[in-house]
Amino acid sequence: MFQINNVGKMTLTRGDSCDFTIELCNADGTPFTPSINDVVLFSIKKNLNDETPLLEKTGLMIHLNSEDTQNLPIATYYYDVKVLFENGDVQTVIPNNLFELKYNVGDWDAEN
Repeated sequence: MFQINNVGKMTLTRGDSCDFTIELCNADGTPFTPSINDVVLFSIKKNLNDETPLLEKTGLMIHLNSEDTQNLPIATYYYDVKVLFENGDVQTVIPNNLFELKYNVGDWDAEN
C-alpha cells in the first residue's frame, strides 16, 4: 500500500513497490520542466541532520522497488525533493516531510 495524504505525508508498506510523479511549478503556477542537465533528487533520511540519505532516486517519475525498503526498520522517516541545476544552484522544491514505513502482516510476528 502506498499513499500520499493532502499535506504530503507518504505512507508505504515495507517491501512494497510504488510509483509516483513529482510535479514542479514556477512561482506563477505554470509547470516547470527541468533542463536536460538538471537533476531532480528525491531523498529519504532517518533523521533530518543525517549526512547520508538512506535512499535517493532521481527524475520526475520515481519508482521505489521492493528491495529499497524491505530491510529498513519500521519507522517514520523524512523525505525531500531538490533540483540540482546545471549551473550548481540547488533549490529544495519539497521541503522535509514525513515518510512512514508500515508493517506488512508477514513482518508483524517476526518483529514483535
